[in-house]
Amino acid sequence: MNYHIEVRKEYVSLMVKLVILISSVCLFFIPEVVFSETKKQEKVFSYYMPGLKKEDEVTVELYDANFGKLADKKITIEGKTMNIKKEKDSVQIISKYDAKYDLLLTIARVSENKTWQISDSYLIVNEKNTVSDDFDSKKILLNKVDTDYVSPYHRLRAVSNIDGDDPDSNGFTGGWHTFDNKRNSPTSKMESYQLFLDDKEYKKDGLYEADTVKIVTTNLVQGTNTKKVDGTGRAILREKIIYTIVDGNINVEVELSPLEDVTLDDYYFLQASTNNYNNGIIPVGDPLYPNEIKNFSQDIFGSNKEKSNCSKLILSDAANYLIMGLDPTYGIGNYEYNKNNSIWFYKQYVKLYFNLIAKEDSPLYVKKGTVLKARGYYQF
Repeated sequence: MNYHIEVRKEYVSLMVKLVILISSVCLFFIPEVVFSETKKQEKVFSYYMPGLKKEDEVTVELYDANFGKLADKKITIEGKTMNIKKEKDSVQIISKYDAKYDLLLTIARVSENKTWQISDSYLIVNEKNTVSDDFDSKKILLNKVDTDYVSPYHRLRAVSNIDGDDPDSNGFTGGWHTFDNKRNSPTSKMESYQLFLDDKEYKKDGLYEADTVKIVTTNLVQGTNTKKVDGTGRAILREKIIYTIVDGNINVEVELSPLEDVTLDDYYFLQASTNNYNNGIIPVGDPLYPNEIKNFSQDIFGSNKEKSNCSKLILSDAANYLIMGLDPTYGIGNYEYNKNNSIWFYKQYVKLYFNLIAKEDSPLYVKKGTVLKARGYYQF
């Protein structure tokens, strides 16, 4: 049997997918018909219709070969779960947060190092079922970020050819960290950056939509004994970071590759400011803290790996949560380079850390050609 199919619109029309379990359809046009077409030997077909929104009403009319009407069928409009705004130095992503709000996440080139890092997040009032695409609408600050979330490196040092301007420095390089507290020259430099939306690379700035956003970036990081006051210090480590965003989740993977033999005292991997999430901390699975921590008047140190399997830290404010987690089965997430120290800790300057590499009697020696990996996430 041959069928005729028409799609009518109530509001003008993105992508409509029609799954019609029929053998064929025939084509003609009448007023108010968006399309009708003959499709032989096809069961699934799609039409791109600019301007169509999820809330628009689309109806399929089925006809027999003599154009006798058989049935009406309303079609659900398929769209993506996130709207994206790509600019030169930032990627903004809007997704649903709850019934009242949408969530806007930002990955941007920030700090004096101008590397791609997690930045500010906001709430946008939106009680519709569809995701807002208005990046200029009024926003409510959810999380102000003025520090690194993916860890810098504490005393990352070259083993040989020491040529830095402060070779005995006890500081950090990479992340948000500069030469020192008085001189804001960079200690890290972006090497590469790619944006993928649903596994397809996009290079042009613009407005897009997707179900998955992936940002892949590499940075060249100087050592504390190779950094220079003018910012031209020798890079001794390549840092690859992959941010994969799906709705309110930011999955983070790192690959750390020394460009020469190096030593490293400490590396935390994931960390978070508690400026906005300042109501409580729950270290899931740590027997030292079976209840939510409410007192932040002093530094707090969790259990070591022998006593705790904590891989999830929950931060809260009065109404929202930020979950910071790591994969203990992947790479250095098993704390092989932190056998005795706390596997997480909090500092009074309102910051929370995991603690994957911790100096014992001597720093970790990492040979050129070694790759250190870790995987974790932030969930808003």
